Amino acid sequence: MFVAQASTPPAGPQPPAGNAGKRLLKAGELARRTGLTRQSLHQYVLLGLLQPVEQTQGGQRLFSEDAIDRIKLIHDLCASGYTLRGIRDTFFSQPN
Repeated sequence: MFVAQASTPPAGPQPPAGNAGKRLLKAGELARRTGLTRQSLHQYVLLGLLQPVEQTQGGQRLFSEDAIDRIKLIHDLCASGYTLRGIRDTFFSQPN
């Protein structure tokens, strides 16, 4: 006799289908890995410089590992004299 067993979901945040194979990072982990504060990450999100790829049921923002490279780029541009709003307007603006 065949008995179906319920599968248990894997532990930890999982990437959405479009990011198959990539690990998702919570804001705190992303902050630690990039040297930014969580407040700075939140400001980047508010300004449109960084977008979480997913949000948990509890409201935690999850970022792809690609966010690390974007943060490094933003940091380098700031070091070159750009403001955060200038970076957004010049490099990350969405066409209408």
